[in-house]
Amino acid sequence: MKEILKLLLELKEEFKYFLIDNITRLFVVKKYLSKNLIKLNLGSDQQLKKNFINIDLSRYTDLRLDLRKMLAFKNNSVDFI
Repeated sequence: MKEILKLLLELKEEFKYFLIDNITRLFVVKKYLSKNLIKLNLGSDQQLKKNFINIDLSRYTDLRLDLRKMLAFKNNSVDFI
């Protein structure tokens, strides 16, 4: 029973970050859709660049993503990394 509760708590935490990440993605998409150039700052941590989409697992970034996984950008859709 303790193992099940532990797993449920872990799932709850993962789901919380999933929701936060998706809300953040919507914000970032809205913010950068009107821009002519899409520029990514990968692994940015706290070194945020202005006019870039700052991506990292850090809570300080625009888009909280695991860079070990595939990014949700279409081929040839990014102008600068």
